[in-house]
Amino acid sequence: MKGDIRALEGIVYFKKRVQFFTHSYWKSLFLCLGLAFFVRILVALLIPGVWRADEFFQYLEPAHRLSYGTGIITWEWRVGIRSWLVPGILAQLMTIGQVLGIKSQLFFIRLCLSLASLCVVAAFFWYGWRKAGSVGAWTLGLFGIFWPDILSASIRSLGEFLGGNALLVGVILLLAYRREPAGKKGLLIASMAGLALGVAAAIRFQLAPGAGLAMLFFIQKKKNKEILSAYCAFILPIVFLGILDRVTLGNAFQSIFKNYYYNKTLGIADQYGKKWPGFYIEKYIEFWGALCVPAFFFILKAKQEKVIPLLIAGFILFYHSLISHKEMSFVYASVILIVFVAACGCFEVIQKVPEQKAKILGGITVGMLFTFISTYIPFLNDNSIGLRFQKMASKQPDACGIALLTGTAGYSSFEMGGYSTLSKKIPLYLYTSINEATENSQYYNYIITTEQGSVPIFSKEWQQIKCKSNKICLYHHVNQTCAGHPDFEQFSNKLKALEK
Repeated sequence: MKGDIRALEGIVYFKKRVQFFTHSYWKSLFLCLGLAFFVRILVALLIPGVWRADEFFQYLEPAHRLSYGTGIITWEWRVGIRSWLVPGILAQLMTIGQVLGIKSQLFFIRLCLSLASLCVVAAFFWYGWRKAGSVGAWTLGLFGIFWPDILSASIRSLGEFLGGNALLVGVILLLAYRREPAGKKGLLIASMAGLALGVAAAIRFQLAPGAGLAMLFFIQKKKNKEILSAYCAFILPIVFLGILDRVTLGNAFQSIFKNYYYNKTLGIADQYGKKWPGFYIEKYIEFWGALCVPAFFFILKAKQEKVIPLLIAGFILFYHSLISHKEMSFVYASVILIVFVAACGCFEVIQKVPEQKAKILGGITVGMLFTFISTYIPFLNDNSIGLRFQKMASKQPDACGIALLTGTAGYSSFEMGGYSTLSKKIPLYLYTSINEATENSQYYNYIITTEQGSVPIFSKEWQQIKCKSNKICLYHHVNQTCAGHPDFEQFSNKLKALEK
């Protein structure tokens, strides 16, 4: 009898705690954001992999050079086709990390990026709460927390991820504005939407056409004051980008027009690979697998609010498909807009069968996590072998120099993560032949070999620490101290010689 009473009291207590969080918007929001942040910290700690090399060499390395004085420079930075907008912010964060005495700058930056990415979760949650209180908020919020692409992108510095997140927030605010009656709140939402869309265009100019299309939907409401406010807010980040380029690169918007000239007019981007127009659809079907089925079903169930996000997503996907050089992450903005529509559709399904909401939300959450674990984690791990070997070497107490040996063309020059991934100041070297590596072996005592297999010349004097599929290996020269002055510019100079 006493046991039954205690069980009943426990159930009552649990229901009260649930009501405590579901009846208050702010308490529910903080719980949702707390869960999202916890999951992102786990990803940053346990899966330090890189999505693609630009994550380091176009963002973190320039930032590290600005903050610490060391950082690998690629051809894009030498000719001045990259904006300092994102690297400049990252450099300031690194400086703060220095002041705080943080050793792992990579983890600290990813921690900061995780915090910034919570705007996506917050936007999902906020829009869901406007729709139908806590049920709508948690339905959309779970998509924002666990969808594989959003979760993977949350810790990364790539411009398409940061700009895509800003564009999503802008579109969600746009949808909310269109339903908001005239007044100060509508004016505020319109201004915030315009600002978010402007930030997306400034961070990644390839998203500017999509952001521009979104801005056209403000006109339909015919509220001149709100439209003017939204457009002024939209222009502000773009004007800032122009001024920043003028100060740092020499010409206003140089990171846009010169980037287009080199990559499109001269066709340099095509040298890194061409893909057929259906590449993006093919790859995401491959990555999502069975998750495509509920996503497509939920999209069909979404109401009229799906029109604008799907139009913008389709437009971005369309013009990116016309460009020969493609990377999956280039259409991230399209992907998360589609995910938002799917989340809205999921809520519509739950509304019709509220007694099944726990099963539906539990099932889709399990599906999202399973897809992330089974597809995204292996992909990230495969892209990060060299990075893991570099971190392993840099943590050794006797490490005084780390070299990377690639083929003669230097195709694997970006297998390592650069100076931004190191916890202590160690020079990095790049060599493209066994002879070159041997002649300069006094400058380093750890070497990562790629495109070479197990190199025989290192088997006598060098101890093999670890190999992956016998294609990339880490060697250690036992009892060797580095001679000569450490050259922190050798890697960058070698890339320049290779025109990389």
